[in-house]
Amino acid sequence: MEGHPVSGEEAFVLSRADDGVVHLTLRSLTRPGRGVWRLAFPAVLVAQRWYRWRYRRALRS
Repeated sequence: MEGHPVSGEEAFVLSRADDGVVHLTLRSLTRPGRGVWRLAFPAVLVAQRWYRWRYRRALRS
């Protein structure tokens, strides 16, 4: 998307084993957006990791 801080793909895959255990797989391919977003890209990656941690925490509770 034009003006977005990153471009790429994300996948959120939930699977349940036969014993009822649920597994979450998070995958992302991220590139910096254009222009000034290139400078902010390291901070965007930190934010992305923080959100992943929150998704995992939400699944556990």
